[in-house]
Amino acid sequence: MLEVERAVKQFGGLRAVSDVSFSLRAGEILGLIGPNGAGKSTLFNLVTGVSPATGGRVTLGGQEVTRLPARQIHRLGVARTFQHVHLQPDQTLLANTMMGGYARGRAGLLASLLHLERAEEAALHHEALRQLERVGLGPHAYTLAGNLALGQQRILEIARALVADPTLLLLDEPAAGLRYGEKLELITLLRRLRDEGVTILIVEHDMNLVMTLVDRLVVMNSGEKLAEGSPDEIRAHPAVREAYLGVDLEEGAA
Repeated sequence: MLEVERAVKQFGGLRAVSDVSFSLRAGEILGLIGPNGAGKSTLFNLVTGVSPATGGRVTLGGQEVTRLPARQIHRLGVARTFQHVHLQPDQTLLANTMMGGYARGRAGLLASLLHLERAEEAALHHEALRQLERVGLGPHAYTLAGNLALGQQRILEIARALVADPTLLLLDEPAAGLRYGEKLELITLLRRLRDEGVTILIVEHDMNLVMTLVDRLVVMNSGEKLAEGSPDEIRAHPAVREAYLGVDLEEGAA
């Protein structure tokens, strides 16, 4: 599904990502973890075209996307959420969710907002309602997004991403700020999405959640790949334990 080969991102004299390689298979959840400043979010930006790689190669489903702009990569079936919630609080859940589909439509965002493409708008309305039901927010479709708790806002962001019908979903710290029960609901949702055919790449600092959820892990430190393997292999990896400065990878949070 995704192949990252010797990816490099240089900011002046700083190498935020240095020769990182990994692959993501269709139908799995891959975790990307590491201490703060390890380069995880920068790597996300390379994959999605938000910040093009300085060097290396990114391939999606066999097609090279290294130098493609974010909009084109999105149209190839990639959607993402961000570390900080990006919603329109004075708009309904339905309106926020619909925004996730405008970039892939024929009419585009401006035309859709001006109701210049009625058939496309109706289809998007229906799809947004379907995705809200899919993530458990259907009963709140006409509630203002600003009235939601943080956990529900993060789930809403996932619904918005799903409207684009992605084959690859990238989640940047989706559990940040969530309570214990909300984290359990998030795990259940992401497992169900994987079972429904969505491939997931997740950056997350909550080690309990990530070790419970993912099929495999890639560990980064100081812009480089430190280790790769199953949760059990990563728990036992000496260099990983050292990078986390003694944090218990089963009980702690990085």
